[in-house]
Amino acid sequence: MKRSNYMKAEEFDQKFDAGEDMTTYLDMNTIRRPGYEQRRQISPVHLPQRFQKPLHRLLQRRGIHP
Repeated sequence: MKRSNYMKAEEFDQKFDAGEDMTTYLDMNTIRRPGYEQRRQISPVHLPQRFQKPLHRLLQRRGIHP
């Protein structure tokens, strides 16, 4: 996909420092915050039987399928 809003870093900095709205120059679909990505981590946990059923029901209510 070709970008139509190319500009040099110096020009970007000048516009930013002048207080202009820079969102028109950003591709909002590719923005990410390092360290804040959602991580899926599977950890095997051994629980007593009496905790497994309530936990399973809670996961189902939240749409999580173990």
